[in-house]
Amino acid sequence: VDKHFTAGQDKGGFDAELSQLLRLPNGELLVCGGFTNIAGKRQQALARLTEDGDLDRSFHPDIDGRVGRFAVQPDGKIVLVGEFTHVNDVARKYLASVNAKGQVDTSFDAVAGPDYAPTTVALEPAGRILVGGSFSSFSGASRRAAARLLCQRPRIPEQLPVRVG
Repeated sequence: VDKHFTAGQDKGGFDAELSQLLRLPNGELLVCGGFTNIAGKRQQALARLTEDGDLDRSFHPDIDGRVGRFAVQPDGKIVLVGEFTHVNDVARKYLASVNAKGQVDTSFDAVAGPDYAPTTVALEPAGRILVGGSFSSFSGASRRAAARLLCQRPRIPEQLPVRVG
């Protein structure tokens, strides 16, 4: 065991499970799960850790439930799926996107979204997002267990909404 990687273990560590962790290109770690505190500091469901496992306090999304999985897009935005309904006081039921600082990506809104929390998320090379889980519909369309989101993120200020296909 690497004694230099603490993840706050000397102060209690995570208060609940991790469901995913990913090493980022800069060496930091992105983690998600059912936790509400790390090393005695409030940080719920999604966190970024330094290479040594210390909590990065500059990344602080406020999520009201568990994040089960995430996917990092090439532009650094993070797509989240899980058992939550709000991110930073913005309604985002089960599916959201945050930027590299943890702020809600307002250009990403799945509108009605799935009827039940997705359990997995993946990215396709063309920028589309795949979600899977126990849902039976997505934004009113019949989609049993899997859906592909046709996300369009143009490089101009005007953003197009997320569509289900």
